[in-house]
Amino acid sequence: AGYDNVDLEAARRAKVPVCNNGGANAVSVAEHAIMLMLTVARRVVWQHGNVSAGRWRGNGPAPRMYELYDKTLGIIGLGTIGKKVARMAKGFGMRVQYYDIQRLTEDQEDALGVKFRLLRELLRTSDVVSLNVPLNASTRHMIGAPELALLKPHAILVNTCRGPVIDEPALVKALSANKLFGAGLDVFDQEPPPADNPLLKLDNVVLTAHFAGPTWDNHVARFRNAFDNVERVERGEAPFWVVPELK
Repeated sequence: AGYDNVDLEAARRAKVPVCNNGGANAVSVAEHAIMLMLTVARRVVWQHGNVSAGRWRGNGPAPRMYELYDKTLGIIGLGTIGKKVARMAKGFGMRVQYYDIQRLTEDQEDALGVKFRLLRELLRTSDVVSLNVPLNASTRHMIGAPELALLKPHAILVNTCRGPVIDEPALVKALSANKLFGAGLDVFDQEPPPADNPLLKLDNVVLTAHFAGPTWDNHVARFRNAFDNVERVERGEAPFWVVPELK
């Protein structure tokens, strides 16, 4: 789905359309975002470590844990995946707000049950923030130290899009100082992250290996979408899912 490693300017000059995969992995990525929210909020890694090591805590004293119910989710990037995250979050009883460079119409917002917020306002007022934007010049490091400083102390930040959307050193500093509750990250500045990446040592992050997209369920859909689009071009028809910069 991502195309940040494609030279779009060269494609534009050559009049070659660049297409991605038509949302074939959108359900998987949205589910993964919800999973990271829950895993961070309920400290699942900490709980698993205790049980597997024989440290049964039961209902005894425990660190803070949170429910998703009645929390405010801020979605940054309300494209195909962002919309699916919104629908799933509504099923958990969350209030959903969003920021996107292209705002929905009022009817579309009502139908999806979301409210538009400017970016800084969204960061200040959300309990959970989910990043669902493509990586380009305008989104690289869009979440840096000033933006992280706006988050609530109990906020959770989830990134399933591209690592460089976040200023990673700034995030490490905020997490190390407990300026936010935690983060769920599927993507990193450098992949795989080097062994000395400080994120690997923090206990208030949950990390996955850029696995939000591929599942056994969507393998066929991803291959089918790509192959069908190649056939369309071969027949002289316009391709589907041309990336926004080249439409």
